[in-house]
Amino acid sequence: MITLEIIDISDASILKNMQEKAFSQLLEKYKDYDTSPVCESLERISEKISTSDFYYIKSGQTIVGAIRIVNRGCSCRLSPVFIMPMYRGKGYASQAMKTAEKLYPDIHVWELDTIMQEEYLVKLYKKSGYVLTGESYDIKPGMTIVYMKKII
Repeated sequence: MITLEIIDISDASILKNMQEKAFSQLLEKYKDYDTSPVCESLERISEKISTSDFYYIKSGQTIVGAIRIVNRGCSCRLSPVFIMPMYRGKGYASQAMKTAEKLYPDIHVWELDTIMQEEYLVKLYKKSGYVLTGESYDIKPGMTIVYMKKII
């Protein structure tokens, strides 16, 4: 069973370390130094923690990843959602998104974006009820960001 535990501002360096480990393969593949969570400063991560709801994703007492929820009042945006490499493929991301939705029962529109070329990510989000909106943009050749939405 997955639980979400709010991340405190004092844990910003822990979160930065987690992001570096979770996104390093994508950074190596795409070399997107301007947009990768690996390259975010500690100050930027601290700002995200204080202006949105950032949660640890936990399986029992083990932190397996993190999820950030930006509550816009009439919708919520997930950015990022990540599972640490050693815990992937166990359904934790899907469970975390379902758990997040229950924390915000008045929100009926959920949004996120992902890398189109990472088919396993697009498949994960589609399996969780998200659909492609048709909006996209190229970060660089071979790396396209696509937007997805879920209406509950």
